[in-house]
Amino acid sequence: MPKVLLAEDNEHMLETLVNIFRFYDFEVETAENGEQAVERARKTKPDLILLDGMMPVMDGFEACRILKSEKQTKEIPIVFLTANYIEEKDKLAGFELGADDYILKPFNSKELVARCRSILKRQSMMRELKKKNDTLSHEKRKITKELQEVLSRKVSAAEEQMIIDALTGVYTHSYFLKRLQEEFDRAQRYQTPLSLVLVEVDGFANIKDKLGEEAVNYILIKMANHLLSQTRISDVLARSEKDNFLIILPHTGEPGVLKESQRLRSSMDGMTFLDEEMLKALNVPKRRLNDYTRHSVNIVTISYPSNEQVIDSAESFYKALCRKMQKVT
Repeated sequence: MPKVLLAEDNEHMLETLVNIFRFYDFEVETAENGEQAVERARKTKPDLILLDGMMPVMDGFEACRILKSEKQTKEIPIVFLTANYIEEKDKLAGFELGADDYILKPFNSKELVARCRSILKRQSMMRELKKKNDTLSHEKRKITKELQEVLSRKVSAAEEQMIIDALTGVYTHSYFLKRLQEEFDRAQRYQTPLSLVLVEVDGFANIKDKLGEEAVNYILIKMANHLLSQTRISDVLARSEKDNFLIILPHTGEPGVLKESQRLRSSMDGMTFLDEEMLKALNVPKRRLNDYTRHSVNIVTISYPSNEQVIDSAESFYKALCRKMQKVT
């Protein structure tokens, strides 16, 4: 059961947050100001901290600075809860202090919990990566080819950037291609099924032209968080160079990947990628708000082995997937 520390000075809001997280099976600790949050984080070591930006005694930004500067608490992910759309300079300041995300009030409880769980999942991935690296460094034992390549020496910050996409927290395109080659070789060797999924927002280029990079980044982060919450531990989720998302599903054939793609499509049906508050901040006229709040999602899949086409390499497998998306769009 994950433990969350909620720091909020508004009694009613704090009670609401406590009820939400307990309903979704979180262990909950509370604090009424930043000073209490720092003290309780040191004592209870929560898995995640939610901070209100403005609190008495010590605000959330100062609490974040302290927590991220101390060895015992610096690895705990922090999410800011803000009452209004935050200015870009303030948002950047929060990220520079070490914040992992911002969530606006009022919020949708399911989305709040989903985003928190995706952050915890990402944190778990990184923790496992570093744990395996430490095992290699201290025990010097033989491990699989995959871990030898990724963790053969202490992972530096530059190496982590090659593996994890800085914006979304999912794997990079280059790491996807590397993993695809490994999984394809394994599927050929052991005659096991392998599938790929490609997910993109319809009309994404138009959004970028009309609303700019900030809106695009907002959508990418939101999609990544959602897909992280929907994928399995064994799946490999990555952001492609074309700003869509790729998923490797090991040991999954055509029936399984079709079922997964239908589940993904259902979970994203009617999803709001840009809320009204964000659109207003981007100076979108009120009469045009409905044009940007919802967009359809294109999802294509491919499986190996295939009865429809010859797939003899990881490269041909990936190219076949991209061709399917081109036919859809």
